[in-house]
Amino acid sequence: MEQIHASNSREAVNQNCAGIDVHKEKINVTIARTEGKKVRYYYQVFNSIQSDLQKMLAWLKENECTVVGMESTGKFWLPVYNVLENHVKINLYNAKHIKNVPGKKTDKKDSQWIARITRHELIGCSFIPDAHTRGTRDLVRMRKVKVEERTRYRQQMHDILTSAGIKIANYMSDIFGTSGRFLLNCIAEGIVVNHIMLKEKMHGPIKQKIDKVFEAMQGDVENHHRFLLKMLIEDEHRISKEIDQIEQKLDELALNSEERREVHRRLIEVPGFSERSALLLIGEIGIDLRTFKDAKHFASWCGLAPGLKESAGKNLSGRIRVRQRYLRSLLVEVAFAATRCSESYFNSKFRQLIRRKSVQKSIIAIARKLANVVYLIIAKGEIYEDLGYDYVPLDAQARDFNNLKRVVLKYGKDAALAYLEQISEIPKREDTNNV
Repeated sequence: MEQIHASNSREAVNQNCAGIDVHKEKINVTIARTEGKKVRYYYQVFNSIQSDLQKMLAWLKENECTVVGMESTGKFWLPVYNVLENHVKINLYNAKHIKNVPGKKTDKKDSQWIARITRHELIGCSFIPDAHTRGTRDLVRMRKVKVEERTRYRQQMHDILTSAGIKIANYMSDIFGTSGRFLLNCIAEGIVVNHIMLKEKMHGPIKQKIDKVFEAMQGDVENHHRFLLKMLIEDEHRISKEIDQIEQKLDELALNSEERREVHRRLIEVPGFSERSALLLIGEIGIDLRTFKDAKHFASWCGLAPGLKESAGKNLSGRIRVRQRYLRSLLVEVAFAATRCSESYFNSKFRQLIRRKSVQKSIIAIARKLANVVYLIIAKGEIYEDLGYDYVPLDAQARDFNNLKRVVLKYGKDAALAYLEQISEIPKREDTNNV
Protein backbone atom coordinates (compact mmCIF):
# COMPACT_ATOMS: atom_id res chain seq x y z
CA MET A 1 0.00 0.00 0.00
CA GLU A 2 1.46 3.35 -1.04
CA GLN A 3 1.00 6.68 0.72
CA ILE A 4 0.90 9.99 -1.15
CA HIS A 5 0.91 13.29 0.73
CA ALA A 6 -0.87 16.38 -0.54
CA SER A 7 -2.01 19.68 0.91
CA ASN A 8 -5.69 20.32 1.50
CA SER A 9 -5.84 23.41 -0.77
CA ARG A 10 -9.61 23.66 -0.88
CA GLU A 11 -12.44 22.66 1.41
CA ALA A 12 -13.43 19.02 1.11
CA VAL A 13 -17.03 17.83 1.05
CA ASN A 14 -16.15 14.22 1.93
CA GLN A 15 -13.28 13.89 4.39
CA ASN A 16 -12.70 10.15 3.98
CA CYS A 17 -13.54 8.83 0.51
CA ALA A 18 -12.16 6.60 -2.22
CA GLY A 19 -11.82 6.54 -6.00
CA ILE A 20 -12.07 3.25 -7.89
CA ASP A 21 -10.77 2.73 -11.42
CA VAL A 22 -12.51 -0.41 -12.65
CA HIS A 23 -11.14 -2.79 -15.28
CA LYS A 24 -11.98 -6.30 -16.39
CA GLU A 25 -9.33 -8.03 -14.28
CA LYS A 26 -7.97 -5.35 -11.91
CA ILE A 27 -9.56 -2.84 -9.54
CA ASN A 28 -7.38 0.19 -8.71
CA VAL A 29 -8.43 1.89 -5.46
CA THR A 30 -7.19 5.15 -3.95
CA ILE A 31 -8.40 6.30 -0.53
CA ALA A 32 -8.26 10.00 0.30
CA ARG A 33 -8.11 10.60 4.08
CA THR A 34 -7.97 13.92 5.90
CA GLU A 35 -5.31 13.79 8.60
CA GLY A 36 -4.99 17.16 10.31
CA LYS A 37 -4.30 19.81 7.70
CA LYS A 38 -3.05 17.26 5.22
CA VAL A 39 -4.82 14.83 2.90
CA ARG A 40 -3.17 11.46 2.34
CA TYR A 41 -3.87 9.12 -0.53
CA TYR A 42 -3.54 5.37 0.02
CA TYR A 43 -3.34 3.24 -3.11
CA GLN A 44 -3.92 -0.50 -3.55
CA VAL A 45 -4.76 -2.91 -6.40
CA PHE A 46 -7.27 -5.76 -6.15
CA ASN A 47 -8.39 -8.51 -8.50
CA SER A 48 -11.95 -8.42 -9.81
CA ILE A 49 -12.87 -11.82 -8.32
CA GLN A 50 -15.42 -11.89 -5.51
CA SER A 51 -12.96 -12.78 -2.72
CA ASP A 52 -10.73 -9.81 -3.55
CA LEU A 53 -13.74 -7.52 -3.73
CA GLN A 54 -14.58 -8.52 -0.17
CA LYS A 55 -10.98 -7.70 0.83
CA MET A 56 -11.39 -4.31 -0.83
CA LEU A 57 -14.58 -3.69 1.17
CA ALA A 58 -12.80 -4.61 4.41
CA TRP A 59 -9.93 -2.24 3.52
CA LEU A 60 -12.36 0.61 2.88
CA LYS A 61 -14.11 0.00 6.21
CA GLU A 62 -10.77 -0.17 8.02
CA ASN A 63 -9.93 3.31 6.69
CA GLU A 64 -13.37 4.63 7.65
CA CYS A 65 -14.28 5.41 4.05
CA THR A 66 -17.84 6.77 3.79
CA VAL A 67 -18.15 7.63 0.08
CA VAL A 68 -16.80 5.80 -2.97
CA GLY A 69 -16.52 7.28 -6.46
CA MET A 70 -16.47 4.99 -9.46
CA GLU A 71 -16.46 5.30 -13.24
CA SER A 72 -19.22 3.52 -15.16
CA THR A 73 -17.00 1.35 -17.36
CA GLY A 74 -19.12 -1.01 -19.44
CA LYS A 75 -20.57 -3.75 -17.22
CA PHE A 76 -17.40 -4.12 -15.13
CA TRP A 77 -18.63 -1.71 -12.44
CA LEU A 78 -21.69 -3.81 -11.59
CA PRO A 79 -19.97 -6.51 -9.45
CA VAL A 80 -18.12 -3.80 -7.52
CA TYR A 81 -21.34 -1.84 -7.04
CA ASN A 82 -23.18 -4.91 -5.78
CA VAL A 83 -20.53 -5.59 -3.15
CA LEU A 84 -20.37 -1.99 -1.87
CA GLU A 85 -24.04 -1.01 -2.26
CA ASN A 86 -25.23 -1.82 1.27
CA HIS A 87 -22.11 -0.62 3.08
CA VAL A 88 -20.97 2.77 1.70
CA LYS A 89 -22.43 5.55 -0.41
CA ILE A 90 -21.49 5.13 -4.07
CA ASN A 91 -21.15 7.94 -6.61
CA LEU A 92 -21.19 6.55 -10.13
CA TYR A 93 -19.78 8.98 -12.71
CA ASN A 94 -20.27 9.19 -16.45
CA ALA A 95 -17.06 8.24 -18.25
CA LYS A 96 -17.41 11.27 -20.55
CA HIS A 97 -17.53 13.69 -17.61
CA ILE A 98 -14.67 12.19 -15.63
CA LYS A 99 -11.84 12.34 -18.18
CA ASN A 100 -8.46 13.29 -16.74
CA VAL A 101 -5.87 15.63 -18.27
CA PRO A 102 -4.46 13.97 -21.44
CA GLY A 103 -0.81 12.88 -21.41
CA LYS A 104 -0.69 11.93 -17.72
CA LYS A 105 -2.88 8.85 -17.65
CA THR A 106 -2.17 5.71 -15.64
CA ASP A 107 -4.49 3.47 -13.67
CA LYS A 108 -3.01 4.81 -10.45
CA LYS A 109 -3.49 8.45 -11.47
CA ASP A 110 -7.02 7.70 -12.69
CA SER A 111 -8.07 6.28 -9.32
CA GLN A 112 -6.47 9.23 -7.54
CA TRP A 113 -8.31 11.66 -9.84
CA ILE A 114 -11.63 9.92 -9.13
CA ALA A 115 -10.88 10.16 -5.41
CA ARG A 116 -10.31 13.91 -5.76
CA ILE A 117 -13.55 14.32 -7.69
CA THR A 118 -15.40 12.42 -4.98
CA ARG A 119 -13.68 14.33 -2.20
CA HIS A 120 -14.80 17.71 -3.55
CA GLU A 121 -17.90 16.48 -5.51
CA LEU A 122 -16.80 18.24 -8.68
CA ILE A 123 -19.36 16.57 -10.97
CA GLY A 124 -22.83 15.10 -10.62
CA CYS A 125 -23.60 11.42 -10.20
CA SER A 126 -25.32 9.10 -12.63
CA PHE A 127 -28.81 7.73 -12.03
CA ILE A 128 -28.66 4.20 -10.63
CA PRO A 129 -32.01 2.50 -9.92
CA ASP A 130 -32.56 0.08 -7.08
CA ALA A 131 -31.50 -3.56 -7.29
CA HIS A 132 -35.00 -4.75 -8.22
CA THR A 133 -35.23 -2.30 -11.12
CA ARG A 134 -31.74 -3.25 -12.30
CA GLY A 135 -33.02 -6.81 -12.60
CA THR A 136 -36.09 -5.82 -14.62
CA ARG A 137 -33.88 -3.57 -16.76
CA ASP A 138 -31.80 -6.61 -17.73
CA LEU A 139 -34.99 -8.36 -18.85
CA VAL A 140 -36.10 -5.34 -20.90
CA ARG A 141 -32.77 -5.11 -22.67
CA MET A 142 -32.58 -8.84 -23.30
CA ARG A 143 -36.05 -8.65 -24.83
CA LYS A 144 -34.84 -5.92 -27.17
CA VAL A 145 -31.90 -8.08 -28.23
CA LYS A 146 -34.24 -11.01 -28.91
CA VAL A 147 -36.68 -8.84 -30.88
CA GLU A 148 -33.84 -7.53 -33.06
CA GLU A 149 -32.62 -11.09 -33.59
CA ARG A 150 -36.12 -12.22 -34.60
CA THR A 151 -36.35 -9.28 -37.00
CA ARG A 152 -33.12 -10.37 -38.69
CA TYR A 153 -34.51 -13.88 -39.20
CA ARG A 154 -37.72 -12.46 -40.65
CA GLN A 155 -35.78 -10.26 -43.05
CA GLN A 156 -33.80 -13.27 -44.19
CA MET A 157 -37.05 -15.13 -44.85
CA HIS A 158 -38.25 -12.20 -46.96
CA ASP A 159 -34.98 -12.36 -48.92
CA ILE A 160 -35.39 -16.10 -49.58
CA LEU A 161 -38.95 -15.61 -50.83
CA THR A 162 -37.80 -12.80 -53.09
CA SER A 163 -34.96 -14.87 -54.56
CA ALA A 164 -37.38 -17.75 -55.14
CA GLY A 165 -39.90 -15.51 -56.92
CA ILE A 166 -42.59 -15.84 -54.22
CA LYS A 167 -44.48 -12.52 -53.98
CA ILE A 168 -47.00 -13.14 -51.18
CA ALA A 169 -45.65 -10.11 -49.29
CA ASN A 170 -47.22 -7.92 -52.01
CA TYR A 171 -50.72 -8.91 -50.88
CA MET A 172 -50.22 -9.49 -47.13
CA SER A 173 -49.32 -6.76 -44.67
CA ASP A 174 -47.68 -9.33 -42.38
CA ILE A 175 -46.56 -12.71 -43.65
CA PHE A 176 -45.95 -13.84 -40.06
CA GLY A 177 -49.60 -13.87 -39.09
CA THR A 178 -51.76 -17.01 -39.07
CA SER A 179 -52.36 -17.01 -42.84
CA GLY A 180 -48.77 -16.08 -43.70
CA ARG A 181 -47.25 -18.77 -41.48
CA PHE A 182 -49.41 -21.40 -43.14
CA LEU A 183 -48.06 -20.35 -46.55
CA LEU A 184 -44.47 -20.28 -45.27
CA ASN A 185 -44.79 -23.83 -43.89
CA CYS A 186 -46.25 -25.01 -47.20
CA ILE A 187 -43.30 -23.53 -49.10
CA ALA A 188 -40.76 -25.00 -46.66
CA GLU A 189 -42.35 -28.46 -46.75
CA GLY A 190 -42.88 -28.43 -50.52
CA ILE A 191 -46.69 -28.67 -50.24
CA VAL A 192 -48.55 -27.57 -53.36
CA VAL A 193 -51.49 -25.31 -52.47
CA ASN A 194 -54.74 -24.90 -54.41
CA HIS A 195 -57.75 -22.59 -54.25
CA ILE A 196 -59.74 -24.90 -51.95
CA MET A 197 -56.89 -25.08 -49.46
CA LEU A 198 -56.43 -21.33 -49.52
CA LYS A 199 -60.13 -20.69 -48.89
CA GLU A 200 -60.01 -22.92 -45.79
CA LYS A 201 -56.75 -21.60 -44.33
CA MET A 202 -56.80 -17.89 -45.17
CA HIS A 203 -58.25 -15.47 -42.59
CA GLY A 204 -59.48 -11.89 -42.60
CA PRO A 205 -59.29 -9.58 -45.63
CA ILE A 206 -56.83 -11.92 -47.37
CA LYS A 207 -59.81 -14.17 -48.21
CA GLN A 208 -60.81 -11.61 -50.82
CA LYS A 209 -57.45 -12.04 -52.58
CA ILE A 210 -57.33 -15.81 -53.01
CA ASP A 211 -56.58 -15.64 -56.76
CA LYS A 212 -53.77 -13.10 -56.31
CA VAL A 213 -52.24 -15.08 -53.45
CA PHE A 214 -52.37 -18.27 -55.54
CA GLU A 215 -50.53 -16.52 -58.38
CA ALA A 216 -47.99 -15.03 -55.95
CA MET A 217 -47.22 -18.53 -54.63
CA GLN A 218 -46.02 -19.64 -58.06
CA GLY A 219 -42.24 -19.29 -58.04
CA ASP A 220 -38.99 -21.12 -58.67
CA VAL A 221 -38.35 -22.73 -55.27
CA GLU A 222 -35.22 -24.89 -55.04
CA ASN A 223 -34.28 -27.44 -52.39
CA HIS A 224 -31.81 -25.06 -50.71
CA HIS A 225 -34.60 -22.47 -50.44
CA ARG A 226 -36.78 -24.96 -48.57
CA PHE A 227 -33.91 -26.03 -46.32
CA LEU A 228 -33.00 -22.47 -45.32
CA LEU A 229 -36.62 -21.40 -44.93
CA LYS A 230 -37.42 -24.36 -42.69
CA MET A 231 -34.40 -23.63 -40.50
CA LEU A 232 -35.30 -19.93 -40.21
CA ILE A 233 -38.93 -20.74 -39.33
CA GLU A 234 -37.75 -22.96 -36.47
CA ASP A 235 -35.34 -20.28 -35.19
CA GLU A 236 -37.99 -17.56 -35.43
CA HIS A 237 -40.50 -19.70 -33.57
CA ARG A 238 -37.95 -20.46 -30.83
CA ILE A 239 -37.07 -16.79 -30.33
CA SER A 240 -40.75 -15.81 -30.27
CA LYS A 241 -41.29 -18.27 -27.41
CA GLU A 242 -38.30 -16.81 -25.57
CA ILE A 243 -39.71 -13.30 -25.99
CA ASP A 244 -43.04 -14.45 -24.57
CA GLN A 245 -41.24 -15.99 -21.57
CA ILE A 246 -39.26 -12.79 -20.96
CA GLU A 247 -42.43 -10.68 -21.12
CA GLN A 248 -44.20 -13.02 -18.71
CA LYS A 249 -41.30 -12.83 -16.23
CA LEU A 250 -41.09 -9.06 -16.67
CA ASP A 251 -44.79 -8.73 -15.93
CA GLU A 252 -44.30 -10.67 -12.66
CA LEU A 253 -41.32 -8.58 -11.50
CA ALA A 254 -42.08 -5.09 -12.82
CA LEU A 255 -45.69 -5.07 -11.58
CA ASN A 256 -45.16 -6.86 -8.28
CA SER A 257 -46.70 -4.12 -6.10
CA GLU A 258 -49.87 -2.05 -6.09
CA GLU A 259 -47.84 1.14 -6.47
CA ARG A 260 -46.21 -0.14 -9.65
CA ARG A 261 -49.52 -1.36 -11.04
CA GLU A 262 -51.06 2.08 -10.37
CA VAL A 263 -48.22 3.78 -12.27
CA HIS A 264 -48.75 1.29 -15.09
CA ARG A 265 -52.47 2.15 -15.26
CA ARG A 266 -51.73 5.88 -15.38
CA LEU A 267 -49.16 5.44 -18.14
CA ILE A 268 -51.62 3.53 -20.33
CA GLU A 269 -53.90 6.60 -20.30
CA VAL A 270 -51.25 8.61 -22.20
CA PRO A 271 -51.76 8.54 -25.99
CA GLY A 272 -49.27 6.22 -27.66
CA PHE A 273 -48.67 3.99 -24.64
CA SER A 274 -49.89 0.42 -24.71
CA GLU A 275 -49.80 -2.10 -21.89
CA ARG A 276 -46.56 -3.54 -23.24
CA SER A 277 -44.76 -0.21 -23.78
CA ALA A 278 -45.79 0.99 -20.30
CA LEU A 279 -44.50 -2.30 -18.86
CA LEU A 280 -41.16 -1.89 -20.67
CA LEU A 281 -40.83 1.69 -19.43
CA ILE A 282 -41.39 0.71 -15.80
CA GLY A 283 -38.98 -2.20 -16.22
CA GLU A 284 -36.32 0.17 -17.58
CA ILE A 285 -36.48 3.08 -15.10
CA GLY A 286 -38.60 1.85 -12.17
CA ILE A 287 -40.88 4.16 -10.20
CA ASP A 288 -38.34 6.21 -8.22
CA LEU A 289 -37.14 9.30 -10.13
CA ARG A 290 -36.16 11.43 -7.13
CA THR A 291 -32.62 11.67 -8.49
CA PHE A 292 -33.80 14.11 -11.17
CA LYS A 293 -34.60 17.68 -10.13
CA ASP A 294 -37.36 18.18 -12.68
CA ALA A 295 -38.77 16.95 -15.99
CA LYS A 296 -36.11 18.81 -17.99
CA HIS A 297 -33.29 16.93 -16.28
CA PHE A 298 -35.08 13.63 -16.88
CA ALA A 299 -35.59 14.41 -20.58
CA SER A 300 -31.92 15.32 -20.86
CA TRP A 301 -30.92 12.01 -19.22
CA CYS A 302 -33.13 10.21 -21.75
CA GLY A 303 -31.06 11.77 -24.54
CA LEU A 304 -33.95 13.85 -25.88
CA ALA A 305 -32.69 17.35 -25.04
CA PRO A 306 -31.03 19.38 -27.81
CA GLY A 307 -27.30 19.81 -27.41
CA LEU A 308 -25.53 23.13 -26.84
CA LYS A 309 -22.34 23.97 -28.73
CA GLU A 310 -21.67 27.68 -28.99
CA SER A 311 -18.42 29.35 -29.99
CA ALA A 312 -17.77 32.98 -30.87
CA GLY A 313 -21.47 33.70 -30.55
CA LYS A 314 -22.46 31.01 -33.06
CA ASN A 315 -24.50 27.88 -32.39
CA LEU A 316 -22.56 25.13 -34.14
CA SER A 317 -24.72 22.12 -33.33
CA GLY A 318 -28.01 21.26 -31.65
CA ARG A 319 -27.96 17.50 -32.04
CA ILE A 320 -29.24 15.28 -29.30
CA ARG A 321 -26.77 13.20 -27.34
CA VAL A 322 -25.97 9.61 -28.21
CA ARG A 323 -27.07 8.03 -24.92
CA GLN A 324 -29.81 5.91 -23.39
CA ARG A 325 -30.50 4.11 -26.66
CA TYR A 326 -32.87 1.67 -24.93
CA LEU A 327 -35.11 4.23 -23.26
CA ARG A 328 -34.93 6.77 -26.07
CA SER A 329 -35.84 4.23 -28.74
CA LEU A 330 -38.82 3.16 -26.63
CA LEU A 331 -40.05 6.75 -26.23
CA VAL A 332 -39.58 7.38 -29.95
CA GLU A 333 -41.73 4.34 -30.76
CA VAL A 334 -44.40 5.62 -28.37
CA ALA A 335 -44.14 9.06 -29.98
CA PHE A 336 -44.86 7.58 -33.42
CA ALA A 337 -47.94 5.89 -31.99
CA ALA A 338 -49.03 9.09 -30.20
CA THR A 339 -48.95 11.11 -33.42
CA ARG A 340 -51.46 8.69 -34.91
CA CYS A 341 -53.96 9.15 -32.08
CA SER A 342 -56.62 11.47 -33.48
CA GLU A 343 -58.18 14.10 -31.21
CA SER A 344 -54.98 14.20 -29.11
CA TYR A 345 -52.64 17.07 -28.38
CA PHE A 346 -49.63 15.10 -29.64
CA ASN A 347 -51.29 14.62 -33.03
CA SER A 348 -51.97 18.35 -33.30
CA LYS A 349 -48.47 19.32 -32.14
CA PHE A 350 -46.86 16.93 -34.61
CA ARG A 351 -48.83 18.49 -37.49
CA GLN A 352 -47.64 21.93 -36.42
CA LEU A 353 -44.01 20.86 -36.16
CA ILE A 354 -43.71 19.13 -39.54
CA ARG A 355 -44.66 22.37 -41.29
CA ARG A 356 -41.24 23.79 -40.40
CA LYS A 357 -39.16 20.77 -39.32
CA SER A 358 -38.35 17.31 -40.62
CA VAL A 359 -40.36 14.30 -39.51
CA GLN A 360 -37.40 12.98 -37.51
CA LYS A 361 -36.94 16.21 -35.54
CA SER A 362 -40.69 16.48 -34.99
CA ILE A 363 -40.84 12.95 -33.59
CA ILE A 364 -37.94 13.69 -31.23
CA ALA A 365 -39.80 16.79 -30.03
CA ILE A 366 -42.92 14.69 -29.32
CA ALA A 367 -40.77 12.08 -27.53
CA ARG A 368 -39.35 14.85 -25.33
CA LYS A 369 -42.87 15.95 -24.39
CA LEU A 370 -43.71 12.35 -23.57
CA ALA A 371 -40.62 12.15 -21.33
CA ASN A 372 -41.93 15.19 -19.44
CA VAL A 373 -45.32 13.50 -19.05
CA VAL A 374 -43.68 10.29 -17.81
CA TYR A 375 -41.72 12.20 -15.18
CA LEU A 376 -44.83 13.99 -13.89
CA ILE A 377 -46.77 10.72 -13.70
CA ILE A 378 -44.05 8.71 -11.95
CA ALA A 379 -42.28 11.32 -9.81
CA LYS A 380 -45.20 13.61 -8.99
CA GLY A 381 -48.05 11.09 -9.07
CA GLU A 382 -50.11 13.22 -11.47
CA ILE A 383 -52.88 11.92 -13.75
CA TYR A 384 -52.63 12.65 -17.45
CA GLU A 385 -55.26 14.94 -18.94
CA ASP A 386 -54.98 15.52 -22.67
CA LEU A 387 -54.94 19.17 -23.74
CA GLY A 388 -56.97 18.33 -26.82
CA TYR A 389 -56.48 18.71 -30.55
CA ASP A 390 -57.42 22.42 -30.58
CA TYR A 391 -55.17 23.48 -27.71
CA VAL A 392 -53.29 26.73 -28.35
CA PRO A 393 -50.52 27.75 -25.90
CA LEU A 394 -50.42 31.26 -24.45
CA ASP A 395 -47.41 32.38 -26.46
CA ALA A 396 -49.13 31.34 -29.69
CA GLN A 397 -52.26 33.21 -28.65
CA ALA A 398 -50.19 36.33 -28.00
CA ARG A 399 -48.48 35.95 -31.38
CA ASP A 400 -51.84 35.61 -33.16
CA PHE A 401 -53.17 38.65 -31.32
CA ASN A 402 -50.17 40.74 -32.39
CA ASN A 403 -50.56 39.62 -35.98
CA LEU A 404 -54.23 40.51 -35.93
CA LYS A 405 -53.41 43.89 -34.41
CA ARG A 406 -50.99 44.64 -37.25
CA VAL A 407 -53.62 43.66 -39.83
CA VAL A 408 -56.17 45.99 -38.22
CA LEU A 409 -53.73 48.91 -38.14
CA LYS A 410 -52.67 48.35 -41.74
CA TYR A 411 -55.91 47.40 -43.50
CA GLY A 412 -58.65 48.41 -41.08
CA LYS A 413 -61.14 46.58 -38.88
CA ASP A 414 -63.46 45.59 -41.76
CA ALA A 415 -60.65 43.89 -43.67
CA ALA A 416 -59.60 41.99 -40.55
CA LEU A 417 -63.16 40.80 -39.91
CA ALA A 418 -63.49 39.68 -43.53
CA TYR A 419 -60.23 37.73 -43.21
CA LEU A 420 -61.41 36.02 -40.02
CA GLU A 421 -64.69 35.02 -41.64
CA GLN A 422 -62.76 33.62 -44.60
CA ILE A 423 -60.38 31.44 -42.54
CA SER A 424 -63.21 30.26 -40.27
CA GLU A 425 -64.73 28.46 -43.26
CA ILE A 426 -61.54 26.46 -43.82
CA PRO A 427 -61.66 23.00 -42.20
CA LYS A 428 -59.47 22.83 -39.09
CA ARG A 429 -57.89 19.48 -39.96
CA GLU A 430 -56.15 18.21 -42.98
CA ASP A 431 -56.41 14.77 -44.50
CA THR A 432 -54.08 12.36 -42.68
CA ASN A 433 -52.71 11.16 -46.02
CA ASN A 434 -51.10 14.55 -46.53
CA VAL A 435 -48.90 14.24 -43.45
